Amino acid sequence: MDPFRLRVAYQNRIRELGFKWGARLQAKAFQEHLIEELGETFLSAVDPAFAAKRMSFWIRFAPGNSTVCDMPITRHLLLAMYLFGTRDELALSLQRVSQEETAIRRTRTVEEGPTLEGGGGVDAAYSAPASNTGRAEKKPANDHPGSVAQGISCHLVALRA
Repeated sequence: MDPFRLRVAYQNRIRELGFKWGARLQAKAFQEHLIEELGETFLSAVDPAFAAKRMSFWIRFAPGNSTVCDMPITRHLLLAMYLFGTRDELALSLQRVSQEETAIRRTRTVEEGPTLEGGGGVDAAYSAPASNTGRAEKKPANDHPGSVAQGISCHLVALRA
């Protein structure tokens, strides 16, 4: 799988959930929302870095070739389950990311280097603006049915078995 495509799919979904400021992704706000939704107890149980309070760049989309989505697999599973709910929704989202969009972001990433914002250290400047107001958009309530933490927990337990 092309890591640039995965990064774009994550970023697009995070924007759809309302974590954006114009064209910029609000990764720090999304991270805080994710922690609030899943709970510190659960996240500490499934993510050693979270348990050790190593939160700098905990969710990151680095704009370099080798570290596009440099996170442990368990964190990718947390993100994928939270953002998409099912593997089919993730697959559809990956298919919607056009090759052109991925190529443009890859080229700009290499040419322009990293874009850091709000302490979140996130590449976000490479997407079309979500709105032209420049105002932060309100965070919506979680729209996934059932307990996200419970579903993620089941998948992580199955991986460890």
